Amino acid sequence: MQFSQPISVVGGGSGSLVDLAGLLEQGADAYYFLPDGAAVNALRSDVIKSDQIGVDEVLNAALAQGRLQSAACLSEAMLASDTTFVRTDGCKENTLEELLLQIAGCLAQTDNYHLVVIRDTVAPGFMDTQIKPLLERVSGRRCGEDFGLCYAPEVVRNEVALADYRNPVRMLVGAEESASADALIALFHSRTGAVVRGSWQEIEVTRKMDQRWHALKMVFAEQMREECDVHGIEFDAVQSAFARDTKLNLSSVQINANSVRIPLGEDGSIHVAAILAPAQSAAENDESYDTKISSLRLASVS
Repeated sequence: MQFSQPISVVGGGSGSLVDLAGLLEQGADAYYFLPDGAAVNALRSDVIKSDQIGVDEVLNAALAQGRLQSAACLSEAMLASDTTFVRTDGCKENTLEELLLQIAGCLAQTDNYHLVVIRDTVAPGFMDTQIKPLLERVSGRRCGEDFGLCYAPEVVRNEVALADYRNPVRMLVGAEESASADALIALFHSRTGAVVRGSWQEIEVTRKMDQRWHALKMVFAEQMREECDVHGIEFDAVQSAFARDTKLNLSSVQINANSVRIPLGEDGSIHVAAILAPAQSAAENDESYDTKISSLRLASVS
């Protein structure tokens, strides 16, 4: 695929650097904008450092080739591009809200169609009831006609994030009209993972259930470790044996449209309530999730 215009990546944190590196590897030129101006300072130093394997090499090579530029203001990046990725992990509270206000202002400055891609985790319903109305109200433009809006959350493993970006298990793409979804999927053309399309809310709920499922697994693993300690046996041996059952223990068999079933041992040692209650609590109290959601006080912005 030939990129007709650069892609702008705004926000901060290691996730935005991974998005930058991934897009640059796909052949796009890119603008980078951080709300505090740090992007300008970082790129002027001619050296970008990342804790993600391979990211700094890609970014520094693109800098030397003139394919990666910093933006002193958001409008510089957005008006020179046709797509903006928004990712604010690792930023201070209210960064997403502040960026959305600026993005809406930039949308008001152009008659060109622009695709906005939200990469953060947001609560179910926020795309439709908060983010879309804010962008439309402040910009005076209509979502789906004058600009596109996609929800594409992505969480990758620490240190190997770029490898996961290149070869994801899946790519979640939430949109309310096909043009936005098609445009984003085209940008992801060289990535090998399966594309999962859905509405904003379907993808929002999927992301939330991801978090709860991971929390449940952590609680279960801790229970497994405790059981091994009680009997004086090696955790790794039990974990390895458990993981070899890919038909029941590690599959989608337990999850269907009618029920969610957790297999219990004959001795009843695995209790559903003991797993679900702390897992749900862990997910709901996850600091990154709660911090992100509590920062989205968009309804109060007029």
